[in-house]
Amino acid sequence: MSYIYFTRIIIFLLASTLPFRLSWVSTAATQAATVVFYSFVGWNWRPLKTNPYLKVSTEDDDAAREQAIRMEEMEMELEEGGGH
Repeated sequence: MSYIYFTRIIIFLLASTLPFRLSWVSTAATQAATVVFYSFVGWNWRPLKTNPYLKVSTEDDDAAREQAIRMEEMEMELEEGGGH
């Protein structure tokens, strides 16, 4: 929220009060605020090992999943073959 206020209001006031030779200062301030904002957002929402929504599968999980799929396939084959 402060990023929006800074880039819309404060930068406008800064640009309107600076002389023409220093008009680059408002652009530099906007760019600096953008870098700070995106760095802050990137740091706070970076992937963490304890993040339950970003679970990385391990080899054990993959092996257990493959075994479960094989068991389901075998059960389906038995059910299809047992009806004949």
